[in-house]
Amino acid sequence: MSERGSGKSRKSPASKALTSKQPASKAAKKAAGAGRKASGAATGKAKASAKRSAAPSASALEPAALLARVVKLESERDRLLAELEKAESRIRALEEGRDQVLNRIDWVIDSLRSLIDTEQ
Repeated sequence: MSERGSGKSRKSPASKALTSKQPASKAAKKAAGAGRKASGAATGKAKASAKRSAAPSASALEPAALLARVVKLESERDRLLAELEKAESRIRALEEGRDQVLNRIDWVIDSLRSLIDTEQ
């Protein structure tokens, strides 16, 4: 006889926990505790994002608060642009240095080939 016809039910581990002798709240806490162990750092991030996603207060919508926020964002944008320009100039300098090294290596290889050709 197959399992299907035997009258035995196949419950998932989650549904078994709910039907066990523990109250539902303890079973839920136990399951949640196992998930927390795996993602301990994620909990702090979730709390921080929940704070940010909370509805803005009435004072945050005032013109003075908005203007202060715009000024802060503009200064951060300017700082990031300056950092980007600095990084791009560094990249250009590194690429020029790499090109000089490659040219020198090519020159050495050509010199060695010419020495080998003259000795033969």
